[in-house]
Amino acid sequence: MLVVTCIISLDCAVAAATEAGESTEALFKPLGDLTWSMANHFLFLGTYQGINVASPFNPDNMVARLPVAAYDGEWRPLIDIKYDRVRINAQPRLSTQFHSISNDRDTADADVWIRAASAQVRLTDELYVSGGREVLVWGPGQSIWPSNPFYLDNRRSQPFAQLVGHDLMRALYIPNSEWSFSLIYNSGGTDKDRQFVGFSDMVVGKVDFTREKFNGMMLAGKASSREPFMGGYIQWTANDSLILYAEGMAEFETAEVYPKRASTPINWELARRNGVLPGGTLLLGGSYTFKGGTTLYAEFVYNRSGYTSEEASDYFALGRDVINAVAVDQRLFPVARGLLQEASLPGLRLLRQRYLFFQINSTLDKANKISFLGRFTQNLDDGSSMTVGFLEWNLTEHFQPFVLGVYTNGGSNTEFGRFIHSMVNVGLRVFF
Repeated sequence: MLVVTCIISLDCAVAAATEAGESTEALFKPLGDLTWSMANHFLFLGTYQGINVASPFNPDNMVARLPVAAYDGEWRPLIDIKYDRVRINAQPRLSTQFHSISNDRDTADADVWIRAASAQVRLTDELYVSGGREVLVWGPGQSIWPSNPFYLDNRRSQPFAQLVGHDLMRALYIPNSEWSFSLIYNSGGTDKDRQFVGFSDMVVGKVDFTREKFNGMMLAGKASSREPFMGGYIQWTANDSLILYAEGMAEFETAEVYPKRASTPINWELARRNGVLPGGTLLLGGSYTFKGGTTLYAEFVYNRSGYTSEEASDYFALGRDVINAVAVDQRLFPVARGLLQEASLPGLRLLRQRYLFFQINSTLDKANKISFLGRFTQNLDDGSSMTVGFLEWNLTEHFQPFVLGVYTNGGSNTEFGRFIHSMVNVGLRVFF
C-alpha cells in the first residue's frame, strides 16, 4: 500500500536562517538594549500509510495502532531575545492531530508543548552557561550519529521533521578558535520524542577541536542507570572534494534490551545483555563532491550493540509466541501488548550489527532550484533495506513544494519490513 503525506509549512526568513545555524544579528529588532526576533512556521500534514498487518510485533495493527491516514497541523514559532550577556530562545508548539487508525477507530487531539526553550548567559568572553530544553546535535554521520548519546535517530530520512529537545544544564568554555570544552547534565525530556523511552539522567563531558584539515570531538559520560560510556568522531578534509570520517561510541553496559526465555505465562522477557564491553557502534564513512555540486556519501556501520543472529531469531520468535499465547488465552493481551511495545523500541540505534549506507545530494537544474536527496540503507545481516527519496523545488523565494518517498524491502521477520511497506510524503513550505 502507498503512503502519502501532504505538508504545508509557513516560515519567515529568520526561522530559515536560525534553523540553518546562520547568524541572525541583522534580523534582530532593537528595543533599547534589548533585541528580539520572532519567526512563525505553520505546518499542515496529511499522511496515508501502508501497514504490515502481518508483523509479529503489530498483528492487525492492534499494538502500535499506526494511523492509516493522519492529518496534523502545527504552529512552530521561534522566539529569540538578546539582552546584554543573556540570550533566550523559545520554540513552543501548538499541535493538532486527526488520526484514522482503521475504518472504525479515529482519534483527534490538540496539545501545547515545548520543543526547546533555554537561556544562555555569557559570563566572560570564553565562558557560557545555559539551562533549559535544548537540541544538541553533532557528528559527521549521515545514517546515524553513534557519538550522540541523546538521540537514537537523527531524523535525516525526513528533512521536514524536527528533533525534540532534552532538559539540560550546560557549561561551555572556548579558550581559543581551536578548542572548546562542554559539561552537560541532562535531567529529562518530553514524551513527544519516542527516542526518550527508557531515559535516565546523564552527565556528559565533551571536548571539540578544529584544525586546518581536521576536526573532531571526544566525550565521556555516565547515566544513572548504566555504566560509563565514551565516544567521539574525527573528520579529515583531504581536498575540496573528498572528506573522510569516523564516528563511534563504546558502552560498558547498555540500556538496550534483548529477548530471553522466562518462566512467565508468555515464556519471554526483555532484559539487558551481560558481559564485558557488550555495547558500542562504529561508523566509517566519506563523501565526495563533484564539480557540479553533487555529493555522494558512503558509510559502513558496525553496531556491536545490535542483535546477533541468535538474538534476532529469538526476537522474532518472541513476537510469534506472544501472538500465539494471546490466541489461546485473550486475558494475556494487556501483558502481551506491553511486551510487544517494549520490543518495538528496544533502545537500539539499529536492530542488527552490519550495515551499508549510501546517500546522494544533488541539484537537478542549472538555477539550483530543484534539489534531490536519496538515501539507501542495506542491512547486511537480514538482507532487508530501506530506500528514501526527497525532491524539493524552490519555486520562488517563499514557496518550496516537495515530495518524499520511502520503500522498505524485506519480510515481516526483518528489520525494515516489520512495520510498514512504503511511504510517500508530499508537501509545501512557505516562507515569509
